[in-house]
Amino acid sequence: MRAKIFYYSLTGNTRRVSQVLAEVLNKNNIDVEIQQVIALDESSSFFKQGLRAFFKRKAKIAPIDMDISNFEIICIGSPVWALTVPAGMRTFLDQLQSLKDKDVIIFVTYGSGVGKDKCIREITTICTSREAKSVRSISFKDKDTLDKNKIYESLSKLVKQLL
Repeated sequence: MRAKIFYYSLTGNTRRVSQVLAEVLNKNNIDVEIQQVIALDESSSFFKQGLRAFFKRKAKIAPIDMDISNFEIICIGSPVWALTVPAGMRTFLDQLQSLKDKDVIIFVTYGSGVGKDKCIREITTICTSREAKSVRSISFKDKDTLDKNKIYESLSKLVKQLL
């Protein structure tokens, strides 16, 4: 079984979760490939980034290998910005191919928690519209991303639901 993790991370929180998820999947004998989504035109202003997310703008992203044909599990990781996904992740989601016969894991990281459920619903709706076989989700508060054991335990429970 193979899994591909796509994630966007500006501060490192979502990256940390993606790395732990890769460990959990590997421990369960699942080969993992990780692909970072990188926005090429991201503003250095947090306020401008938030506005761009809030108004559902897209970003120019670095070339990314979108081929998921050889993977049974697709994982999508995103921070929550202004109640939704950042512009770079929005572009990625727009380019995402069919998820037919794929199990999907969505993971988000957040600061205040306001909007995390809305963000997860938005990504879930996209995955469902692309015919995902199943969609599971989990969220982590930014400060909790520093506790590897806590993340590992939570993700282990989620992965076991797939197997």
